[in-house]
Amino acid sequence: MVEKCSPGKRRAPDKDGNAAADAARVSPVEHELLDLAIMWFRRDLRLADNPALAATARMAKRVLPVYIWSPEEEGQFQPGTSSRWWLAASLATLAADLAALGSRLLLLRASDSGAALCELCRDTGARAVAFNHLYDPVSMCRDAEARAALAALGVACHPLPADLLCQPWEVLRADGRPFSDFASFWEAHRRCLYLPPLPRPRRLPRAPPAPAGLAPSDLNVHGDAATGQLGDHLAQHWAPGEAGAARALAGFAATGLPGFSVDRAKGDRPSTSHLSPHLHYGEVSARQVFAAAVGAGEARRAPDSLHAFLRQLAFREYGRYLAFHYPFTLDQPMLGHLQAMPWHYDVELFKAWKRGQTGYPVVDASMRQLWSTGWIHHRGRVVCASFLVKNLLLPWQWGLKHFWDTLIDADLESDSLGWQYCAGCLRDGHALSHMVDLAEEAARYDPGGAHVRRWIPTLARLPNSHIHSPWTASPDLLAAAGIQLGEDYPFPVLDMPSMRSTLDAAAKAMDEAAAEEAAAEGGRRPSQGPFRPSTRRPDLTTCSALPAFAGAQHSIGTVMNSLDNQASFSVTVDSSDGVATELGAATAGCQLSDGTQ
Repeated sequence: MVEKCSPGKRRAPDKDGNAAADAARVSPVEHELLDLAIMWFRRDLRLADNPALAATARMAKRVLPVYIWSPEEEGQFQPGTSSRWWLAASLATLAADLAALGSRLLLLRASDSGAALCELCRDTGARAVAFNHLYDPVSMCRDAEARAALAALGVACHPLPADLLCQPWEVLRADGRPFSDFASFWEAHRRCLYLPPLPRPRRLPRAPPAPAGLAPSDLNVHGDAATGQLGDHLAQHWAPGEAGAARALAGFAATGLPGFSVDRAKGDRPSTSHLSPHLHYGEVSARQVFAAAVGAGEARRAPDSLHAFLRQLAFREYGRYLAFHYPFTLDQPMLGHLQAMPWHYDVELFKAWKRGQTGYPVVDASMRQLWSTGWIHHRGRVVCASFLVKNLLLPWQWGLKHFWDTLIDADLESDSLGWQYCAGCLRDGHALSHMVDLAEEAARYDPGGAHVRRWIPTLARLPNSHIHSPWTASPDLLAAAGIQLGEDYPFPVLDMPSMRSTLDAAAKAMDEAAAEEAAAEGGRRPSQGPFRPSTRRPDLTTCSALPAFAGAQHSIGTVMNSLDNQASFSVTVDSSDGVATELGAATAGCQLSDGTQ
């Protein structure tokens, strides 16, 4: 029998809402306060549930929040135009939020974050720097170098967990090795305990006199790209910032979560929360999302939808898990023998795919939506990605880079996981020979043709029976619809039989390569793994200023068992902005809208 889960509520914030007092309430002060500490913002542009911010408020009398814009450190994965627009808008809202709490945000432009932090510590006399963990290999290398440089100056570094429900080193096999398939990872992850989110502070320690810094508009975040018209268009669809994330969260709970298990694959209606860019830049945390979803799912008695959503949230966790333990997977296949995949490096086909000119409407509509809005429904992403790698036999890394440059919610760990899955590069992904049935996907994703008619208006007058296959329409029907194939809309770049034949030949070649690799390794098939050496558990620095989290901890499995047995499970967090004060009353919920939806 499953016990009834009823976690304790977090105590209300202190009367003045002071962040330092909130932190002290949940973790007694055991050291003398520093004069000044630096809060290093990265992809955690929020005040609520921000452990590093709470830690600096607890450890020092004065706190200097800083953001360092250093795209050169990202290498080939510098943010694209849409992501840069979002970042600039999000930084502006964060600066305003900090100012409202009596603090300020220092914005710096540098090519080396570690060097910039060291210089700032020397100039201000700061003796500690706190920041929240990132898990991609570029960030981990940068953070290690920054910590070493700061340690040489005698500055303490405090990296804290804030982006995930469970840390990558907490979800391992019995022998200590990392998982390499999602099902096993998900089963272990469901048993992990999550930490309830920290409240949003009402006041912060004052910031010291410091260099004037830059305004968000002066950071040149947009680069040389002309973003005026694009930015105006994006602003009509999106509201960057912590408050915008909270509104999206609450809105989806009210209208989307109850039917999520049924509607999540529909592209012709609102079926996701559009929270993915908010999550990428950390305007809302995974813990906040989890708590909100549990509250909304219980209040509406929607266990199927809640389970479906939590599984999608786990895909985001899994992407970061793979990036941490198998960092090569961000641009190399998980299955080693697929490095010899006989791709067709056809630039013209790639251009047709990018421009939405393949002649297959279910693909082209989503690619044109991407150019206009910086976003595609998650099922549309699967269709477009599968078409690139399976139908056109173009490298999945090409598609990953294009999505990275154009998506407003581009997220390297999630996107690389999705592309590897579609390309058959994962142990538990689609088989290499699997090809998406476009007719079946069109009937599932856009049964009435509304999505195609919106983004390819040339085809709007075609009947539903031909909207997804205009080449099958008679000349008279095309003429009546005002369409001249080859002029107004392209013929298919390749026919289905030839694409099927090419993929089968490539899959056969890879099967032979896999057999040769298995013979060379004593009969072990590549699908059995492990596929590459994984990273070891990091030597984590213990931070004495890390706030202990009040309230009970619960696993995803416990939550789902409670709902399945109609037991009561409420999650309550403090909120000072009035958006979601009682999440147990289901005022919020969400669904990712990136490639891991």
